[in-house]
Amino acid sequence: MRFLASTLAIVALSNIAAAQPMQRFESVEPHMGTLVRVTLYALDEQSAKDAFRAAFDRINALDEILSDYRPASELNAITGLLWAIRFASARICSPSCPHRSGWRRRLMARSTSPRVR
Repeated sequence: MRFLASTLAIVALSNIAAAQPMQRFESVEPHMGTLVRVTLYALDEQSAKDAFRAAFDRINALDEILSDYRPASELNAITGLLWAIRFASARICSPSCPHRSGWRRRLMARSTSPRVR
């Protein structure tokens, strides 16, 4: 989150040649199970509101993709697919099958999700 706030501040500060002095704005919204605070500098309140909306919309989009508590998230879809592959290969192949012992083990070793292992 700090990276996003820093990025927005840098973008806003790139407009420093403007005649108007920059003002500091701060906004807080609930996302990802916590309160997310964004601080930025802008020329006026409307510019700040637009930047806040863009930042919080992006945070919300990332939350929808990477959430492990939303059943429809992309992360859960990938995890579900890995579980399906894991159990399908267990039913199709016998324990001595080279396909099962090699390919599936390498696939599961690449996963970083604790639920997949």
